[in-house]
Amino acid sequence: VRRGDKEVNVRQLITLLEKQHPYAEVILSSDPEGNSFSTVTDYSTGFWSPGDQEYMEERIDGDDDLTKAFLLWPDR
Repeated sequence: VRRGDKEVNVRQLITLLEKQHPYAEVILSSDPEGNSFSTVTDYSTGFWSPGDQEYMEERIDGDDDLTKAFLLWPDR
């Protein structure tokens, strides 16, 4: 069951995950339609530029559009 098209922050994700079985596999969809899926194999922290839709591991001076981000990496 999909829960909507809202962005999810870390606090909301933690709340959602606390309700799940602790050993359930974490799966990512490749797109909103669910055309393909893959497991999560890694994660990283960095910065997200919503306007450019770009993720970066280090903050660029002068770019005030960046927000802190937590990225889940799929296996493919």
